[in-house]
Amino acid sequence: MPITYSEEVEKWMKKSEKAVKEIGYYSNDWVMPKTQPNMAVSKKQKLKNLVKSVVYAPRNRRADIERAARGRETLKTLMPTDAEREEQKNYPFQKNVKISIIVPLYNTAENFLRDMIDSCIWQTYQNWELCLADGSDEAHGFVEEICREYMARDSRVKYERLKSNEGISGNTNECIKMATGEYVALYDHDDMLHPSALYYAARAIEDEGADLIYTDEMTFDTRGLEYIETLHFKPDFAPQNLKGVNYITHLLIFNLNLLESNGLYDDNYDGSQDHDMILRLTAAAKKVVHVPKILYFWRIHPLSVASDISAKPYAITAGRRAVQDFEERAGRDAEVHSVTICATHYRLDYQLESIPDVQVDVIYRGDETALSTLLCSLEKRSKSKNYQVVIADLTGGGTGSASEIVEAVGASVVSKKDEETLAELLNRVVRESDREYHYFLHESSVITTSDWQKMMVQYEMQDEIGVTASRLMKNDMTLVENGYILGLGEDQIGLPIYRGVHFNQGGYIGRNYYVHNLSAASIYGMMIKKSVFEEVGGFDAKLSDAHYIGIDFCIRVTATGREVVNEVYVVQLMNHLEETLAADRDYMGKKWKSVLEAGDPYYNPNLKKDGSFDYEV
Repeated sequence: MPITYSEEVEKWMKKSEKAVKEIGYYSNDWVMPKTQPNMAVSKKQKLKNLVKSVVYAPRNRRADIERAARGRETLKTLMPTDAEREEQKNYPFQKNVKISIIVPLYNTAENFLRDMIDSCIWQTYQNWELCLADGSDEAHGFVEEICREYMARDSRVKYERLKSNEGISGNTNECIKMATGEYVALYDHDDMLHPSALYYAARAIEDEGADLIYTDEMTFDTRGLEYIETLHFKPDFAPQNLKGVNYITHLLIFNLNLLESNGLYDDNYDGSQDHDMILRLTAAAKKVVHVPKILYFWRIHPLSVASDISAKPYAITAGRRAVQDFEERAGRDAEVHSVTICATHYRLDYQLESIPDVQVDVIYRGDETALSTLLCSLEKRSKSKNYQVVIADLTGGGTGSASEIVEAVGASVVSKKDEETLAELLNRVVRESDREYHYFLHESSVITTSDWQKMMVQYEMQDEIGVTASRLMKNDMTLVENGYILGLGEDQIGLPIYRGVHFNQGGYIGRNYYVHNLSAASIYGMMIKKSVFEEVGGFDAKLSDAHYIGIDFCIRVTATGREVVNEVYVVQLMNHLEETLAADRDYMGKKWKSVLEAGDPYYNPNLKKDGSFDYEV
């Protein structure tokens, strides 16, 4: 039987293929668009602009007043009370580590400089030193005057005038050389610290043995802290996210000993020097701790990357190079590309000598037409033909009218036995296979991403990764599967991430445009390694719900220290939603009670419990 689609499916396929390509990446030659030249403004236009400014001035002032008022209310929830300040100041630390706050200075504005130093002096944790290395030019001699003024008032403030400006990396290295503390805190010269920042870092060191700590952060504009731009609530340590974007940024505190094996800042990465350093430090750290509190205030101004990456366009190339070099040190050859929504978000393309065999395991529930379409799409759309199809037949009655296509593509059928659960059937399918890599699809799936095999395997081949999930969408291009948030949802087990949202939406901090860590995914669109499957004992034989089979498997895989990742650029079709099975839901709730109550490490506890990645503040 010829491998063909219906006219309707073919039309949809062309539409979806075009849409998926639109979420691709820029080439490495991508550069920031040039600023348009200033155009002369006519007297008439100047008059119109003046009239507009006068007419809208009251409205703009009211909006600013309301915004500042909301900001002040937010700050009340973020700042410690007087009682909390006293409690933190008097906390009986046993280790009482000394933290060296590292700040390279360069032509720092006076108000920024005073805000920065004052926020150190206001810290509730007392055992710190502020190391200031000043590379300012002669026109900014006031920087030294202000620093020496503070030195005279507080012996914890240390200052050195550099002989020359060595750039951001060189100046930071000079700061580090001044440090006498056990831990180092990286701090920009135009930002501010939350009063409890060092206290919570010291608690993470004492209570959890952290050798690297990072916190959540807030951006604000030059008018003051109350003019809040964004609150960034981050996931717990997510190594795949970090390769896609430097989501850690501020505040970063780490054990000074970590630099001994990793070296100081490298000026080859200036502009993205922190991304390079964080990649190296987190790889070497024994215990990375995320403090889910806004403890760093990042000021936005015209020369800040927080305001516009065009302020430092060289950071784009440096960032790609930092990620590429990090992968090379790990023995992986990867090309790194900027993605369409942001030049400093990255997509990795690993260079493989060959693509290993993959077994596509299709969960078949009796829709013969859907099965035929899926097999057609595999045959017609898959770039690599190095795969074998096995149909896990839940009907027990064969594939009916789809049998000709099943035979044409060389698929085999494994039928469900009496009283056998879906998990038991899939266990047989995997264990009877001689393939290491297994990709699971629902019968209603259609292949949209032609290079799915290479794109999934390039992650699944990495030892530290145990499960790779793809994204699934419906004909209307809204998401069905995009991973799950543990402990949320109607069942309080797993909430589907962005279900019903258009697949090309960027998501929180652009997460839908770079490969990222997940806690769990359903079996649909999932790729696993047989070796890992056997190590954790296969799928839980008591389960028949495909979503819970996947979630349960992911939890057990992460318990081995391996990661679950979402390969966001593999987007397939699945026009089916299944009702969850009550018996499986109750079983999962009891089995993973402590895990579910602990919350999802990749979903910040400050975010709304509806899985929207929005926040209440």
